Amino acid sequence: MTQDHLANKVRPKVTQGQVSNWCNGKHAPDPEVVFQIEAVLELEPGSLSSYLGFVPVGVGQPRDVLGAISADQHINDQGRRMLLDLYASAVRSSRTGI
Repeated sequence: MTQDHLANKVRPKVTQGQVSNWCNGKHAPDPEVVFQIEAVLELEPGSLSSYLGFVPVGVGQPRDVLGAISADQHINDQGRRMLLDLYASAVRSSRTGI
């Protein structure tokens, strides 16, 4: 598929130049546009958008704080352990009223 063809398939305001900028890493498309591109290319939801830091609602998202901490790609193991310990402490404090 050409850049022009993709631009024509995605909402009317997208131009071939914008697609070129995305492909060359000059700009990132808006989340809604990425979701449309995934649909046009018949890709699984989140398969492209997750690389840009967002996914469609309900796709691959953690369902709780522990899952979110464990899944976060922006922190290392030490930071992850620190956040998990802090969260566990906050939960204990809430339960005991301290």
